[in-house]
Amino acid sequence: LTVVIAVFTIVGLGQEYYRGVLSRIVRFEDNALLAFVRLILRNKRRYAGYLVHISIVFLFIGYSGGAFKKTDKFQFHYYKMQAEPGSDYIRYYSGDRAYLENYTIEARDLFIRPEIAPHGNPSNPLDVAVSQEAHYRINPPNYLPPSPVDGTDPYEAANRKATPADRLVKFLIGFIPDGRMTTERHFHPRIYPPTGEISRSQDGFSLRTPTSEPDIKSTWSEDLYIQLGAISDASTGRNPDLTQMYELYFFDMQKAPEAYQRLFPHTIVANLEIWINPLVKFIWLGTVLFFLSGLILVLPFGEKRKPE
Repeated sequence: LTVVIAVFTIVGLGQEYYRGVLSRIVRFEDNALLAFVRLILRNKRRYAGYLVHISIVFLFIGYSGGAFKKTDKFQFHYYKMQAEPGSDYIRYYSGDRAYLENYTIEARDLFIRPEIAPHGNPSNPLDVAVSQEAHYRINPPNYLPPSPVDGTDPYEAANRKATPADRLVKFLIGFIPDGRMTTERHFHPRIYPPTGEISRSQDGFSLRTPTSEPDIKSTWSEDLYIQLGAISDASTGRNPDLTQMYELYFFDMQKAPEAYQRLFPHTIVANLEIWINPLVKFIWLGTVLFFLSGLILVLPFGEKRKPE
């Protein structure tokens, strides 16, 4: 009902602009764009006021989408891949797929890796955060093997930069055509303020503060958000402290191949939280249009007033 009323209102206001622009084209021989701009500036209280009304209509359309909001959670099974020579990361791979509405979500790589601060010391835990980085493809257009066939490092392949054409498409429609999406959880060292040193547990491991980094696929119809959740050991069902395991592997065991095999579970289950929010872009459009139309109304130019 909200959308029907909104369309009716926009069509009615659009007819007002159409008649006004057509009148200026016939009378002053302006082109359509110039006629539209001058129409608003010459009668701001009327036609800029219409823009305010249209912006409110867009806001109502956007907020009405909240009635169709959907959330869900999926579990994907991953198995540990062989260590890549000279790499810092632990790599898991899934290939599982889940289905929600008109989306197919394909789980790809999950990396546990160091995140070193700019100009930081890799051997100092104070400068190293631990990241859990999960890669997915939404509505994958083709099949991709678990590992690159050309010998490219799996992490570099998963994080390859989009081409200029792909970036242009993402700017226009909200996502890269191959459907790549990445979500992360970062675990930063917890600093004890009086000393400036890392807070540690009784076992001597660094205490870390988690932060989340979701990803978004945004279109005019809806926004899709994904966020990596908790990770459990598939064989025991318990949540292993992968951050402590990685700290032991990275700092104490110097990334030894046997530590790669022994420390980390062979199979894990990672949760993925998904939100679908319809019509969010109309909220942004309405907000921007409301601000701009209000600015046109208050700025002292355009409409000529007769002296009193």
